[in-house]
Amino acid sequence: MSPLTQVAEAPLLEVRDLRWSYPDGTAALSGMDLGVRRGENLGLLGPNGCGKTTLLRLLPRRAKTGLRTWLVPDEPALRPWLSGRENVETLLRLHGVAPLRARERAAEWLAALGPAHDFVDRPFGVYSRGMRRRTALAAGFAAEPDLLLLDEPLSGLDPGARDALATALRDRRDGGATTVFSTHDPEYAADQCDRTAFLFGGVCIAADTPDALMATVEDGYRIEIWFDGPPPPTGIAQNFPPGITVGPDGPDTEAGYPVMTLVVREPPEALPAVLQTLFAAGASVRSVEVRSPTLADVFRALAGHPLARRRTADHR
Repeated sequence: MSPLTQVAEAPLLEVRDLRWSYPDGTAALSGMDLGVRRGENLGLLGPNGCGKTTLLRLLPRRAKTGLRTWLVPDEPALRPWLSGRENVETLLRLHGVAPLRARERAAEWLAALGPAHDFVDRPFGVYSRGMRRRTALAAGFAAEPDLLLLDEPLSGLDPGARDALATALRDRRDGGATTVFSTHDPEYAADQCDRTAFLFGGVCIAADTPDALMATVEDGYRIEIWFDGPPPPTGIAQNFPPGITVGPDGPDTEAGYPVMTLVVREPPEALPAVLQTLFAAGASVRSVEVRSPTLADVFRALAGHPLARRRTADHR
């Protein structure tokens, strides 16, 4: 039985019409509906200010009695005069873990997620942002909560640490535990999440498996064409065959090279005609990449529609 099948019938935590405003009256959550399932990795995606951090901070307060929760905030407030190891052990003991077991868990998770071995016994105050993040993550996983909440856990992590976090997330899920994390990385969310929830304006407008969400992108495949020289002439898309449109970002420049994104339904049929048109216009094509819709495309599609039209009735 797949993890998704296992968790489908048992919401671990659910919020309905959750609202919260800042002291000045600005709304952070404007009627949030979201269910968190037992034994899943749930990713929260959305623009800055959409309510991700506020939701994570409120979820521990809404947890059922007896449900052990742990929040790793974006800015971990650990004691600068204690070492990373001492910080983790102290936090575990404050949460009822016996001294010997706290020492064992701290060592295990600092080795898996924490900073380099020669830093774990140095004062936390000398740590870089990435090392601070890794230490806080190690503490969260070492606590073994039923519900682990991570606010932007990828911030400051190098590729090796991102891979280690991915392994830890999968292991927790496979063990029946639940993790909810916010991120601005759609690709990471697609790889690591059983479900992803899109937040806009303080509400959840879509929540489903990454595959199901990507299947809702109706306008087709993306073709990215990179150029060695100047971008093609303005308006060249008018010469493309019907059904081919310039993507939502239009011509752009990345890594010093102009790139054009096209949206098509049938790449094998469209690409030869597109390239012929570009070559005829004198464009120098460096490379071509064809890809299926991603969660980033879902993000753009959802952001381009009124929330009232895109909000679904049930996000459990």
